[in-house]
Amino acid sequence: MPTTRINRADVDPTASSRTNYGLQCRVRGPRRPPRRSAPEKYEIHADARRFESWETSYATKFGLGVAADYALSWGLDATETRVTSLAASLRERLEDVGGVQVHDQGQRRCGIVTFTVDGVSSQVVQRHLTAHGINTSVSLADNARLDLPLAG
Repeated sequence: MPTTRINRADVDPTASSRTNYGLQCRVRGPRRPPRRSAPEKYEIHADARRFESWETSYATKFGLGVAADYALSWGLDATETRVTSLAASLRERLEDVGGVQVHDQGQRRCGIVTFTVDGVSSQVVQRHLTAHGINTSVSLADNARLDLPLAG
C-alpha cells in the first residue's frame, strides 16, 4: 500500500511488516467532506467536488516522497541559504527598476518575492515573464493581504 516516504523511510509505521506490494485502495474519510446542513444531515456537492472526496492520486504521493528525499539530500540549511539568497538578489534588482514596487515585509524574508508593476496587470506581467522562461504565479490582493495593497 503506497504511502509517503521521507528520507527514504516510509511514514507508515506498519510498512516494514508488509508483504503485499501491489497497488491497493485505502478508503479514508473524505478530504472534501459533504456540507453538513443539519446535525444529522449531509449534502453532497452538486459539482465535480463530489468526486474529490474519494479519489486519490498515488503518482502525486510517490512524487512527493521522491521530492522530499531529493530536498533532504541537499540539506535544509543549504537549501534555505540558497533560496533566500536568490530571493534577496531578485528583490534588490527589482527595486532598481522604475515602476516596480517590491511588497515583501518582515526582517526574515523567504524565497517568495511579491511585486507589482505600475499600470500593468499582474496577469500581463505573468504572461510576459512566462514568455521569457521565468516561472511565476499571480497572488491577488485578497490572497496576499499582508503584502499587497487593497487596490492590488
